[in-house]
Amino acid sequence: MDIAKVNILGQAVKTNDEMVSLTDLWKANGGGEKKKPRRWLEAESVQDLIKALAKKEGVRKSSLLKVKKGVGTYGHWQLALAFAKWLSPEMHMAANAVFRGYVNADPGMAMEESAIFTTGAATEKGRVTPALSF
Repeated sequence: MDIAKVNILGQAVKTNDEMVSLTDLWKANGGGEKKKPRRWLEAESVQDLIKALAKKEGVRKSSLLKVKKGVGTYGHWQLALAFAKWLSPEMHMAANAVFRGYVNADPGMAMEESAIFTTGAATEKGRVTPALSF
């Protein structure tokens, strides 16, 4: 398993096969205690999503989420997109743009799409507030 990185909101986000670093997404969004991956994982709706995804994929729930102390939290790419949506509207749009580029088999487009959200980024109250330019 090779670790690759994608750029989301100016932050390198590690990926490993179908797993994405939720910790890196959290950092790219500006961090903050209230938005840590473990807080998101406490929600019943998230546990329902993990259960449904495990059933659909025919795998154990534990294979969709890996938490390693000192390393971070990795989740299946579908969980990563749901987490990005929970983090902020800006992170949601940026993560979806990168995903769209890869679905279209154009990683270059993914990076260009992500750059739209990072151009002129500023921090407001510990949170990334990108300048959107459509």
